Amino acid sequence: MASWRLLNLSHNGILEIHPDIALLKNLESLDVDYNKIELPPFVLGTLELKEFKGHNNPLTYVPIYAREKDSSFLKYLKDGPQSVDANRVKLLAVGTALSGKTYLIRNVKRDALAGPGSPLRSRAESLKQVLLSDVSSADGMDQATQVTEFMLNKVRISAWDFGKSDLFYRTHQYFLTGRAIYLIVIRAYEVEPRILDYWLQQINSVSVLGKSRVIVVATHIDDPKFTDTKSKKARHCLNLYASQSRVDGCIFLSNKTKENFPALRKLLVSLTEEHPLTKLTISGPWNQVLNHCKYIQETFSTPAIEWKTMKQIIESKHVPSEEWHDLLEYLRDSGIVSFQTIAREGNPDFVVLSPEWLTNMILQVRDFMACNQITNGIIEHESLARIWEFSSPTILTPLLELLYSIEIAYSIRGEPVRSLIPSLLPDGLPDNISEYWPALVPGDMHQYGRIYRFHLPSSEVFTRL
Repeated sequence: MASWRLLNLSHNGILEIHPDIALLKNLESLDVDYNKIELPPFVLGTLELKEFKGHNNPLTYVPIYAREKDSSFLKYLKDGPQSVDANRVKLLAVGTALSGKTYLIRNVKRDALAGPGSPLRSRAESLKQVLLSDVSSADGMDQATQVTEFMLNKVRISAWDFGKSDLFYRTHQYFLTGRAIYLIVIRAYEVEPRILDYWLQQINSVSVLGKSRVIVVATHIDDPKFTDTKSKKARHCLNLYASQSRVDGCIFLSNKTKENFPALRKLLVSLTEEHPLTKLTISGPWNQVLNHCKYIQETFSTPAIEWKTMKQIIESKHVPSEEWHDLLEYLRDSGIVSFQTIAREGNPDFVVLSPEWLTNMILQVRDFMACNQITNGIIEHESLARIWEFSSPTILTPLLELLYSIEIAYSIRGEPVRSLIPSLLPDGLPDNISEYWPALVPGDMHQYGRIYRFHLPSSEVFTRL
């Protein structure tokens, strides 16, 4: 396949071109005419194509000037775009465990692909391959953050679904942004001010001048636990929040029967059309930075890069220095990248291009007990890099700083190559405890201690794991 020079995929009902097409380094002619492609991968611009046929596609997210003819589109990919409408919104689904966030995002995407008024259960056969990734994880499984993109009424949605485990609550601060649409998802029979206030407080902590929009989605309305009494209580509670303008809408629905999904779609379309990011026009250099980040993700599956690499990308696109702050804010608010800034001096910052990767790394910390790399709750940094399969060892230091900042891991004084993970400490006393806690306390020291014993303690007993 690597030697292919001509590829004809026309008239196949194709919805998207996989980024792996960039592996066809010798490809000279590509025909994808008369398909249903909305946004081709930007890796096409890296190929030495002499002929391209494909403008007979929706190309919804491609600017009008690049859709006029095939040569214009090819030039758009190779030379970099002109100023375009951003037309992109970040949608975040947060809320309680097992509330159906994954299925909710899946159904919103499925509805968007099927189009308004189309039955959700009878989508076209051609949509199946797009949705295959959506059914890989069932509700009830412990999963990390998942991100998916789709078009909703000509607006590109970057939808983020946070894992159900409370372990991931500690990472939310790195992904919540000030210009986004939030779905607070909660089971209808569990609606109460305490839960709503927690999430609204989290959202308001990053929202500037109320730029975020919030929809409360109460699921499981077909569950027997959602009695008439609880229904009245939940509706009264949410009506109160809506009347105080603390949320932009409240929807009671069922993920199983799709009851009230049309109302959710209507509200989402309204909020996306009015969203400030959809009205924003970004310059050619900004769009080139955006495309470069997506190119790195699509081609190399790179989850994170050092800040110095990000700076080189921005500088290579000739973005004026006075625009850097606004550009980075836009990339984060629109769901292109996530940023983690390390506060300690001397450690490199890094840019997270894949939030799934970051939360999966943290999830693996909890599951390290299953491997033989942990001894008495202490892990060697060299083993950590092997387990996480880093392509760049320089990412290890800032990631460790991240684990320290959210108190999942702790540095050990005088041990620069090892860290302590409290949740993985053994039940009994370690054999070499005398190395860290001598039996006889030196005369110049005073020993203070307190022992707590719990029967199957919950992680909620402690502020962190």
